[in-house]
Amino acid sequence: MSFRRWSPALATTALTAVVSAILLYVVGCNATNASTGPDGSRVVTTGTGPIYSGKQLGVEGAPPRRATLTLAGSKHEVDVAVKRTGTDVEFLMMLHGEVFDTERYVNTLDGFQLAAAGGETFDPPLDLLVLPLRVGSSWSWSGIVRSGDEPQRATATVRTLADAPYVGTVSVDAIRVDVKLSIELPPRGDVKPQPIVRELSFWFNERLGLFKRQFGTTSGREPLEK
Repeated sequence: MSFRRWSPALATTALTAVVSAILLYVVGCNATNASTGPDGSRVVTTGTGPIYSGKQLGVEGAPPRRATLTLAGSKHEVDVAVKRTGTDVEFLMMLHGEVFDTERYVNTLDGFQLAAAGGETFDPPLDLLVLPLRVGSSWSWSGIVRSGDEPQRATATVRTLADAPYVGTVSVDAIRVDVKLSIELPPRGDVKPQPIVRELSFWFNERLGLFKRQFGTTSGREPLEK
């Protein structure tokens, strides 16, 4: 039997191998978490920006109490209340003491999803945040969009970026989530119509939560005060 002398060089080599194995394991775990959303949606591109937790993005917070709500191009000043039941989050837009409009979201440890807003529901809920979020990441979604009782197949690409919108006269640091939604239309005889493409945007801030959203030019909510 022979024995190999343990030298500083061998110790360094062994330590390097151990550290490399640990790093590969950690990176592999993080890549898995970053690349798969709560409902199986796949991250297309991993960003290079800072990493945010759900708390830093205000998912447990509430937006400013007063907001301008745009529906079908008409603007209304409303009070905003937030109702939480388990993982369900409901934004209630109140006008003259009555519920005028609602937005529904799902808040889990893995992400924050859009369930319904602007008169449409999303099944499964559409990932707005995959947590922890690295700014610049983007991912895809596919499912059913319902407007009324009519279901339509749809796909979406989602991307995240830093932004600084104005709330009144004050600029607010925020993470903006842009959604490019493509809704399929049923064929007309032998003709397959082009899908309807819509742009949706959402703004998150640690203190203000999901304080602003915009669906094209005809539907949106933005705060009247900071």
